[in-house]
Amino acid sequence: MKKALITFAVLCVASANAAAQNWNPRFPGWQDSYEVGGRCYCDSSNFDHNLDEKSADTPIGRLNVVRICEDIEEALGTGSTNGRIPYNDIQCGNGPANDAPDETGCPGRVDIGNAGCNVIGPKWDLEAVYGDGGNNTPTLPSTPVSGTTASNNANDARLAVDGNANTRWTTRTPQRPGQYFQLDLGQTRTIGKVTLDSSRSPNDEPAGYSLSTSTNGSNFQVAATGSGQSNGNTEINFTDRSARYVRITQTGSKSRNWWSIHQISVSEGSDGPNDNDNGGSDGDALNRNAWTLIASNANSNTHRAIDGSTSSRWSTRQKQRNGQWLEIDLSRSESFSRIVLDSEASPNDYPRQYRLRVSNNGSNWRTVESGTGRATTNMTFNTETARYIRIEQSGSDNRFWWSIHEINIFR
Repeated sequence: MKKALITFAVLCVASANAAAQNWNPRFPGWQDSYEVGGRCYCDSSNFDHNLDEKSADTPIGRLNVVRICEDIEEALGTGSTNGRIPYNDIQCGNGPANDAPDETGCPGRVDIGNAGCNVIGPKWDLEAVYGDGGNNTPTLPSTPVSGTTASNNANDARLAVDGNANTRWTTRTPQRPGQYFQLDLGQTRTIGKVTLDSSRSPNDEPAGYSLSTSTNGSNFQVAATGSGQSNGNTEINFTDRSARYVRITQTGSKSRNWWSIHQISVSEGSDGPNDNDNGGSDGDALNRNAWTLIASNANSNTHRAIDGSTSSRWSTRQKQRNGQWLEIDLSRSESFSRIVLDSEASPNDYPRQYRLRVSNNGSNWRTVESGTGRATTNMTFNTETARYIRIEQSGSDNRFWWSIHEINIFR
């Protein structure tokens, strides 16, 4: 919500605090609005005590409260019947309040007695109803999109590319690793930037993401990883590449918030680093064609970690134990500064602890980084030059294997 667009006035009288202390909730049914899941809904029908004469600022100008309530219900519905928190004013504690002499001291919550009289709730998300008033034109896809799909609520995936920033695709469930949104650009194009607009659903930006691209819809390579931006517009930059399919996969969790995309745009980039990848630089991904992989476990299946398919995997095929390892021979010395292990399709199989070691001859090793894994494990470090790379499991888990669906290394 942009401050310049919407400013609500609190119309409580000066004696509100004193009145609240003496207020007796004799009529717990008093309410003119309610909160559900962090969004405020209108709950007035007769607009008594002069509420129908009051107005509030909106992105398209100051409007009468009755009109605003009607527009909210038309655009957003009435909200869930479960989990409602009632308020005795029109904007969930932000006013405008009615003029009833026995109610002016309680513009806030009416479900917790006088302790809630001045509790301020969320304001109306009026941009979701009226847009932004034309002050900012929604970002439309600069690359045409011919198809969309998603792991959750796939029928609404099209709403993220419909050119209307007031609609959205959303998971309709709290954020969890493995959720994804995918675009089909219709033909192979050169792309280097993807922007996710979640600004009209605050806190619904991805907790973490991995962006992958593909030319055939089956073999995907990671182009960027990071976390969503709190302002609701997550810009993901990566080195320009040819792709027809773009997949953004959720790698983080939010127990209370869905993942929403109001609009997604795809365009050529500037070949600059991605600012959201936890300090790393996307740079160029190393060519994997000449790599040779060996491992402490299931050595015959190591090729599955670089076959370009996120549906296949290398796995230890036994519970995680300290000392398990996967080793890569790059075939020649290369410079690199980031390694990404993709375990999203087996989200519990990330390394509990890891050590990253490098060598120039395959015999003398030195440790350059260590840490705790995630569904997408993003290892960033100062640029190293080496031919051999070994990822060692230094933790343990009594239930889950260690799996890698895809591994990519970046300069």
